[in-house]
Amino acid sequence: MKVLVNVFTIILFTTLITVTFAKYDELCARVVDGMKFREPGNCQAFVTCKNGTGTVTACPEGELYDKDKKKCAKSVSDSYCKEKCKNKNGRWLSDPANCFGYIYCQSGVGIKGTCSDGYHFDESAQMCVFPSDSECKDISDFCGILPSSSSFSDPSNCNKYYKCSKSSVQKLTTCSSGLYYDIASEKCKSMYEVPCKKHPIPSNVCGKDSKPIYDKFVEDKVSCRGYYYCAYKGERLSDKKPSWYQCAEGLFFNEKLQACADPTESTCKHNRCEGRGDLKVISEIWGCRDYLACENGSVKETRKCPKDMFFDEKLQACTLNETFYPVCDF
Repeated sequence: MKVLVNVFTIILFTTLITVTFAKYDELCARVVDGMKFREPGNCQAFVTCKNGTGTVTACPEGELYDKDKKKCAKSVSDSYCKEKCKNKNGRWLSDPANCFGYIYCQSGVGIKGTCSDGYHFDESAQMCVFPSDSECKDISDFCGILPSSSSFSDPSNCNKYYKCSKSSVQKLTTCSSGLYYDIASEKCKSMYEVPCKKHPIPSNVCGKDSKPIYDKFVEDKVSCRGYYYCAYKGERLSDKKPSWYQCAEGLFFNEKLQACADPTESTCKHNRCEGRGDLKVISEIWGCRDYLACENGSVKETRKCPKDMFFDEKLQACTLNETFYPVCDF
């Protein structure tokens, strides 16, 4: 029998009260607010997500949580609870919620544990392994605990998300060009309406192999705050995986200055509301007469100043004084 290495803290699920667990906040951040899902590895409890926080509630004794009916019941139809540890006594199973956890089957009961030091659990090897040796890159089986037909975001790429089928199979899906996955609506929306922490790397952002860009910061091409550092990879090799950075809130990246600077001096025409809270900011159209009303860093709507008036971003108002910004089209 193989022995698990680097394993600490085995926990038997016997909680019979409602408890808030920070460990589920990361999962809750990826689903629509109010989502309820079965607690990973435990068929007798469920997690309720509210404002990004996960609260665990145990079902009454003798009942299981039905993920599709979203309530506790005497029995459930899906195979997750019926077969998770059936005839698997003494085996270690992958935790469906992450790459680091595992579930040990003992007398038909799942006992949960976690690999230490960032190791991943490998079910085929029955042990914890280095992340570089693991095939797990994300939640291994989130759809096994979510209601059927649910969806959840991909934290590594804003224009991708996972969709659960009726049979609880998860499929990675890509939004159409110019769209990002919006967790709140569970739909793909304009990239300018969706706050993003991980933009997809544009093609040839560091140049082509025939003419690479290196030792330089470049715009990320999809936001005003984001930028990449293109490292030297060789005389005829461009950096295919450049490091991504983001200016502090209230600043935009200026490629000419190679620095983060005042947004009013930027010519960026992407989401000018990003990182600017609920401000009103200058738009790139109609010669500085239009402006954007921001809400939580996203574009709420475009507004136009009255005739013969210009928008002054510092005053946050339309004025009769001619005001011009580099981004405006004339």
